[in-house]
Amino acid sequence: MGCQMSVWLQMEDAQPAGCLLREAEAMFRSAEGVLSPFWVGLGIIGMYLMVLTTLTFYIRHRISYRTFHAIHFMTYGAFVLALLHSWFAGTDTPAMEIIYISTGLIVFFLIIDRLLVALSPRRHTVAQQV
Repeated sequence: MGCQMSVWLQMEDAQPAGCLLREAEAMFRSAEGVLSPFWVGLGIIGMYLMVLTTLTFYIRHRISYRTFHAIHFMTYGAFVLALLHSWFAGTDTPAMEIIYISTGLIVFFLIIDRLLVALSPRRHTVAQQV
C-alpha cells in the first residue's frame, strides 16, 4: 500500500502529504523489529533534553540563572546519549564511525579541559591586582 512518485505524477488529485505520512508510519513500524529499543530510547531521551535546552533560551528571563544553568548542564548528558544512540543504533558506514569517535573524543577532552580550569586555583591577573 505504499505510495510511489510515479503514482503521484500520474494522478492529478494526488495527496503527497498523506502518502508521506503513511510511508513514514510504515518505516517506523518496520524499524521496531530491527533497531534495539534501548539505544533508540536513549536517543529519544537525548533529543528531549536538547529540545528542553533550546526552549529555555526563549524563557530565560522568566527563570532563575540557577535553573537555566542546571538545565544547560544537562546538555553534556544529552550529547552522551545522542552519541551512544548514533553509535549503537545508527552506524551505517565506517565513515560515520570515524565521525562518532572523533566528535566523542573532542568533546571528552574539552570537558576534561573545562573541569581542570574550573578546579584549578585561580590566578590573579595584573589588571585584577591593581
